[in-house]
Amino acid sequence: MYFPNKPKPITATPNVPALSGFKGSITPQIKASADLTRVFFQMPYDQNNGIVQPLLCKATNHFIKNGISLENLSAASITFLALHSVRLWYPLPIILQSDDHQAVYHLLDICKQIAPEGSFIEVQELSWEPLYENQDKFRGKVIICTTPNGCKKAVSDLQSLIINRQASRQVPYKSSMGNGFKPYRIKYPVGFIGVETTDEKNVLDHSAILKIHLSSNQDPGSYDVIGYDTFEQPTKEDLRETHRIQTIFGRLRPCKVQVPFMDQISSDLRRQQLTDYIFKFNMIQNMVSLLSITNNPSLITSEELIDGYIRFCHPSATIETIIATKVEYAQMAQLLRWNIPVKDKHFTRPQIITFEAVKAMNLGKLTGSTIDQKNKIQVLSTLYKGNTYWAKLDDIFEKANSKGGKIISMQIIDRELNNLQRQGIIAKRKFPNKPDYGYYINTMSIGKHITFQKSSEIDDPKFNMAPVKVVNPLTGKIQTI
Repeated sequence: MYFPNKPKPITATPNVPALSGFKGSITPQIKASADLTRVFFQMPYDQNNGIVQPLLCKATNHFIKNGISLENLSAASITFLALHSVRLWYPLPIILQSDDHQAVYHLLDICKQIAPEGSFIEVQELSWEPLYENQDKFRGKVIICTTPNGCKKAVSDLQSLIINRQASRQVPYKSSMGNGFKPYRIKYPVGFIGVETTDEKNVLDHSAILKIHLSSNQDPGSYDVIGYDTFEQPTKEDLRETHRIQTIFGRLRPCKVQVPFMDQISSDLRRQQLTDYIFKFNMIQNMVSLLSITNNPSLITSEELIDGYIRFCHPSATIETIIATKVEYAQMAQLLRWNIPVKDKHFTRPQIITFEAVKAMNLGKLTGSTIDQKNKIQVLSTLYKGNTYWAKLDDIFEKANSKGGKIISMQIIDRELNNLQRQGIIAKRKFPNKPDYGYYINTMSIGKHITFQKSSEIDDPKFNMAPVKVVNPLTGKIQTI
């Protein structure tokens, strides 16, 4: 079953939602100035105080007001950008990883509230036939499927569309003239937002698809946001602000983005010896390009309003070229940190921290013994045989949280230990004559994530290595890059 969201124009008169989000009459300002942009929003690079304030700050403020936790703010921002990505020419397919279905649905609902109308289509199940027979329904849309195996009947076709923007297949047929094969071919862009859990991976599994881990909800009441998840209705101000954000981002238009520091990024990535380098490189480039477009919105003019619309993706005869800066690089690094694995296997941040805690406890107890810790085989063999080197759950919990920051709960540590045990990465055995369990590693390392060089090291023609003050959309704090 399909639930397409149909686009509709937003009329620009004082009595309709398009303008009701803005206080006061705009009529005198229409007559007084051809550039009305400041009436609606401040241009990111045109702040009076000289501090760059990315447009994404408006979206993250919306997420926080509507119950998205700080831990999931990055995931919400990436999801929001993914909903824009196809129409802006830089597709960003993603899969949300979580065992908390409520967290997934809540995040998606909040992101869809301010996504461009007509930019996505939701499906519960998808077979290959609609992709070929109803092309206009999917063309240029982001397909949202919240069931991990919902696209199993369209895996090869959808994956090819996502990665190559085209797909084909040969379908056997019978007729009075004999048997044969009928060729089917399609060519159009689509995006994808899927979901997977610990026990049920998404049927679409490719390095070109970004996997994002959501932190689990530990407070059942945290989703009860007034005006959205309770019986209370949102206020008019809530609706105006939601519509304002949707309109501002909906006006963004496709642009050609030049990234002058891609050679720097490329050299850094090659140093880390990635697998599937080209897909991960393109993922990073597309994210920088999307952020560059959001930070360079077109100006709103009186002609646009008098024309009758604040247009979604306002048409233009020419395609503008935007040059990315280290501001967009910094945003990209903040969003994608802990999300792109160096090798094929993807491990979440809690899994890596849990593994490193067990490893540190094991190796710490080996210190002072005759074991050569540089000899991996000897270390792993000793851990298997000697329970005196095993780590207890309480000790792992303390070690995992020893570096400060947000506490990883005992519940999450226990869950990740079980996940790693099922994968054979960590072993769990009972201590002799005791009810307690001990944990030890079966390998010396697990997947690392791509790291990014400091933003201050990025050279671009706008700032030429000079320091820049910018608002971090994920924290709201001003930082110098």
